[in-house]
Amino acid sequence: MRGPGSQRLTVMTNANSINTNNTTNNLRAWCQRQLAAQGGEVISDFQALSGDASFRKYHRLTTQNAHYIAVFAPPATEKNKEFVRIAKLLNDAGLHVPVVLAADLEQGFLLQSDLGDTLLLSQLNEESVDYWYDSAIQALLTLQQIDADQDLTAYSADQMHEDLARFPEWFVEGLLDHPMSEAEHGLFEQLCEALLAEACSQPQVLTHYDYQSRNLMICADNTLGIIDFQDALLAPITYDLVSLLRDCYVKWPQQQVMGWLQHYAEAAKNAALLPANTTPTRLKRWFDFMSLQRHVRVLGTFARLHLRDHKSGYLNDIPLVCDYVREVAAEYRELSDFTHWFEHVLMPKASNKKWFNPTGRTQ
Repeated sequence: MRGPGSQRLTVMTNANSINTNNTTNNLRAWCQRQLAAQGGEVISDFQALSGDASFRKYHRLTTQNAHYIAVFAPPATEKNKEFVRIAKLLNDAGLHVPVVLAADLEQGFLLQSDLGDTLLLSQLNEESVDYWYDSAIQALLTLQQIDADQDLTAYSADQMHEDLARFPEWFVEGLLDHPMSEAEHGLFEQLCEALLAEACSQPQVLTHYDYQSRNLMICADNTLGIIDFQDALLAPITYDLVSLLRDCYVKWPQQQVMGWLQHYAEAAKNAALLPANTTPTRLKRWFDFMSLQRHVRVLGTFARLHLRDHKSGYLNDIPLVCDYVREVAAEYRELSDFTHWFEHVLMPKASNKKWFNPTGRTQ
């Protein structure tokens, strides 16, 4: 997930600083060679940009005629081959994504087109959100219609369960300092079984996997750009829709969310993505249980980013994600045991933490 604009600074040793400078110099020199080979442009400026939740480092390079993005994505940790392949797949479908102009997968160097600096999140308000969410839904429908069965890994039940396991390990026991009892582990496993059953019953489509307002850009021509798609896979049809409509960084009124869900459903049925007999009740249940799967997993992910990777800015987003979990789980009687545990055991512990400041963007 794309990180906040300001994150805790990590003090580097002299050796790390030297290595970083060497990598930056090598990346710039490599980019200059690529541009020279493609038309002779000369780099006049090379500026570092703020990063995201990964280990990728971004620079904007300027020539006399254009701007480009240079990326160092460490091959040991980043999905560079997948990024290049999926970028072509999405671009061929007519979606506005960075065009990869050159890549050195061994070094982890990428040179790509520049979609600008304007994240969708920064432009969302009560007046603009319908327009931009309609654009995002239309782009999502295009993405979901891409035939990529042979190109992508399926988001299996085993992988979903492994992702959910971040929650007890990193959020409950790690961040909240709450050792879970055997009964609590059993309660959590019951939740996992319910979530995975609903996920596996849905149509499976090409999925961005983090289709939210910090991974959508408003480009100079007022079109919507899509970034950070290297984790794309085949997954339940509501996954990206949850990422968009129940965004971890901004929350909209439930009635408005349900209106967008219905709008999507009509278009998805017309595109034969959803079975024509999918009822609003069935779709809402798929959507809600997928929402719980994503947000429970995200709580574990945000906690891990803080505890393991020293990316503490995501702590600010945990209260909003907790709100999603509490509100959605409370709607389903079969989840009442989990809801009670989350509300009466975990939330008091979370609310006592210094970082728990529920001032997230709620519209």
